[in-house]
Amino acid sequence: MKIAISAESTIDIPVELQKELDIHTIPFTVLLGEKAGLDGEITPPQIFEYVEKTNILPKTSAVNEYQYQEYFEGLLKEYDAIIHFSLSSELSCAGKNAVATAKLMKNVHIVDTKTLSTGIALLAMNACDLRDQGKSVEEILESTYKRLPKTQASVVVNTLEYLHKGGRCSGLTRLLALVFR
Repeated sequence: MKIAISAESTIDIPVELQKELDIHTIPFTVLLGEKAGLDGEITPPQIFEYVEKTNILPKTSAVNEYQYQEYFEGLLKEYDAIIHFSLSSELSCAGKNAVATAKLMKNVHIVDTKTLSTGIALLAMNACDLRDQGKSVEEILESTYKRLPKTQASVVVNTLEYLHKGGRCSGLTRLLALVFR
């Protein structure tokens, strides 16, 4: 059985590694004011430049059910089954949209990773290893669900500027971080 491993663009691994591992991604939409584009087409330098000029953080739009349907149908032309690793349902409605779409399709399995970024990448990379060993969809999902509680994403920030602008840290916290660094 040919199994597609899939995730949203929030998987945050280089395109070269995605190709090497045969991981497919569907992008979120990034909104820079009036300009909308797909994650990956709008690059981090463009985002930083936009924030620098406007002092406004970009917004994102989750993948909707119609986008998932087209995406999954495209993958099912090449693959017998899909295991899709979704951004935590606590952070985005993307996973719920993927689940709703998968219910209308055969052989599409959605994993709510309960994490983001490198956490998603670690789960997807493990699934690729199992797929490449010839494991079944059921075996891959069983292994994945055992790993979920042990999978974490860690982030190191150079500055609290964006956390402050996004309302995730107070001005006092930002000031104290600048003083004590």
